[in-house]
Amino acid sequence: MLDEDTIVKWRQNLEEKEQALALLSEEKRLKAVAEANLKRNLEFLNQKLEMDSNRLKDDIQRLENELSRLRICNHSSSSSSQGMLDSGDNWNSTVIPPGSSSSHDFSEEPICDRLCVICWKNEASILFLPCAHQVMCVSCNEDHSKTVPVGGRCPCCYGQIEQKIRVYAASS
Repeated sequence: MLDEDTIVKWRQNLEEKEQALALLSEEKRLKAVAEANLKRNLEFLNQKLEMDSNRLKDDIQRLENELSRLRICNHSSSSSSQGMLDSGDNWNSTVIPPGSSSSHDFSEEPICDRLCVICWKNEASILFLPCAHQVMCVSCNEDHSKTVPVGGRCPCCYGQIEQKIRVYAASS
């Protein structure tokens, strides 16, 4: 019935089909591995992009705060200089926080000569030495001490802080 040549060709075709199926199976496996690697790489890049974006947002916020502090220190420095040149009448001038109106409602503001340059709510009661800037309240100083190591920098002049002293207002 079937001659031997036909059987040999049939077996060769069968072996070729099996090899082709094995090759196809290997290609599918390699494709799945490549897709999984690409997915992991994409997730990694997305996480890195998000971290970089958050870091940049934090840097922008830090720089905006630093610029605001510098403007405040420059304003308070020029106010103090003006107060020394005058007869001392301007020593109790109040610094107006950025974004607030110039009209005062004294019932809402704390009664103090100086406001904290960080929170704009509390009286600045921490004195930095040797620069002698008094620009931070107690609670902001605690937060500042947690984030800035001992020997940090003054937020006003960026001078080295060697000592911090809490200053109490004189009672009337």
